[in-house]
Amino acid sequence: MNIHQENIKLYLSLGGDSRKAKQITASTLQNRAKLAHLLGQLQTKPDNLGQSVSKERKYEPNPEPVDEPAPVRKKGVFSDFISQYPVELHETYKKRYEHWLEACSLKVSLNEIPEEDSEAALIIQDKIMKCFSRFDACQEALDYFNEKKRVLPVKSSQDFSQLTPVELLKIRNNLRSQITKRKATIKKKQTELPNAGPDNFKLKHNALNRKIEELRELELQLKEVESLLT
Repeated sequence: MNIHQENIKLYLSLGGDSRKAKQITASTLQNRAKLAHLLGQLQTKPDNLGQSVSKERKYEPNPEPVDEPAPVRKKGVFSDFISQYPVELHETYKKRYEHWLEACSLKVSLNEIPEEDSEAALIIQDKIMKCFSRFDACQEALDYFNEKKRVLPVKSSQDFSQLTPVELLKIRNNLRSQITKRKATIKKKQTELPNAGPDNFKLKHNALNRKIEELRELELQLKEVESLLT
């Protein structure tokens, strides 16, 4: 289950509206921003029910002992520990939380903007979506390690900052071509994997993982080159 679905379950467990939850089932940036807003609304509501129950018990004469079930601790997004990841992912682990905090802070700022100031609201919404995009990239790398015990690249290993625009254009076009070919290779290996025999399965599975990691490195390089060209 991905992070968006876990947050929907959290929203419903806190008493959220199931109709609203159904409307944001798809894990899009816009839906994740809406879900963060809905969660923020729920978490700021006072627990009046708990207060009223406490008052009733206080004045009840000779109350019978009540066996209350132990609270169930839900496994949340941040229930993992930095120690379960290799050193290469420690920065990713910390950045994930920083992106989440930044998105929460921006959401508070968004709530304070007057309804008629749509331009300012759109600017903040765009920043929130970018925070969630960076958050998802970190979470994906952490999930990848938890599942495969392998490290998915999170930043480019190449430095393109000293290249000229002409050189960058040439590299960009080459990277796009490599990415297309690598995706085709990965798709082919994924279709072949179920038919691999017991002796070859592990080898083919490791080869597939390497191609996925190489693809991520190429995508990170392309992202950096395109940012330098803009």
